[in-house]
Amino acid sequence: MFVCDPWSHSAMSSPENDHSNGNKPPAARKTRTSFGAFLLGAAFCGGFPALFTAIAPVSYVRLERVGDEVRASSSTCLLFFVPYARQQVTGVVGVNDRFHEGTLSRSRPEPGKRRVRSEDEAFLILHGAAEDELLEVSVSPVNIKGRVEDVEQFLKDPQAKELRLFCVSNWKFAVFAGGLVSLLTVLWIVGTVIWIGGGILSLLGLKRRARGRD
Repeated sequence: MFVCDPWSHSAMSSPENDHSNGNKPPAARKTRTSFGAFLLGAAFCGGFPALFTAIAPVSYVRLERVGDEVRASSSTCLLFFVPYARQQVTGVVGVNDRFHEGTLSRSRPEPGKRRVRSEDEAFLILHGAAEDELLEVSVSPVNIKGRVEDVEQFLKDPQAKELRLFCVSNWKFAVFAGGLVSLLTVLWIVGTVIWIGGGILSLLGLKRRARGRD
């Protein structure tokens, strides 16, 4: 014969019993899961695009004429706008470029396998007054000739006060592929803002309910 004990259910579901069994409240488990998802999203949607765009970066170069002297500075950025390397040179006296041709290598060491060619690289170099003072940024081989000509014209024109250059290291990886992977970071930022905003609204709602009960 089954006998319903009114105390048995309360004893089994009491907070003390849950705590003694090591069970956490659903709210605590949900918070822990949400925070873990946040860290995972930060690592994948933030870390991976940052690393990718740091390998194939863009650079912003600025030349400024102050009196008879030309000063140059550069900011090399990941995610297009986050600088991670800065250079500066004073008394710019010349400009040239450096080219590194891509090399061929086999995808596998076995004979007869397809050979893969690495990307060509080019660099814009600004020379300062001191022999060992220079500024060097990576520029796509497609654009390097035009960037050198822009700087040469600026140095020759005493009336020119400022020159700004946008230098892409590799259009295929830095802009097209880099732009696509950077969308992951944008989506993560938007999702984080929504998540934080939802948490704030939930807390405000709980406070309003508590006041209403009082």
